[in-house]
Amino acid sequence: VEHESACHILQKGIADEAASVRQAALHSVSVRREASLAEDVVGALKDKHLAVRRVAAEAAGRLGVLQAVPPLLWAMSQAEQRVLEHSMVYALIELGDAAQLRAAWKTSDPAARRAILRALDQMPQSNVDSEWVFESLASDDLRLRKTASWIIRRHKDWGLQLADFVVKRLPTL
Repeated sequence: VEHESACHILQKGIADEAASVRQAALHSVSVRREASLAEDVVGALKDKHLAVRRVAAEAAGRLGVLQAVPPLLWAMSQAEQRVLEHSMVYALIELGDAAQLRAAWKTSDPAARRAILRALDQMPQSNVDSEWVFESLASDDLRLRKTASWIIRRHKDWGLQLADFVVKRLPTL
């Protein structure tokens, strides 16, 4: 709807008590690329309904809401569905803020680290840190180890670095 009141209506929809209304409003914000509602989109990343979070992640990515990076990483630890995880990682890729992801690495939990590795690996003109990937191979978190393994398989150019890593780790095994 191309009307001056549409933004106000969408904002009310994002705050509605019905999850389906919030989800539809966020989808409209995303499709319309209504940047003036960026703050509402960021707030919706903490919604109790996973479908609402998923659409909020899509909207954050499409709108280029850089302040959404920390809430997206937080939401990764709450993601219970693969589809939700995918939407959050894709939003991080669309946002393309490699510096913010790198800064979050040390303080992140395994779920957020998975997202950081996947996003950095997939972002154009960004390189995932091979040391972080190798370090993740030794994680207690199975899903983080699997993510690291998947990324390593995509980087044949890391062969010598991987060999050095394995040689250094052999005495500790």
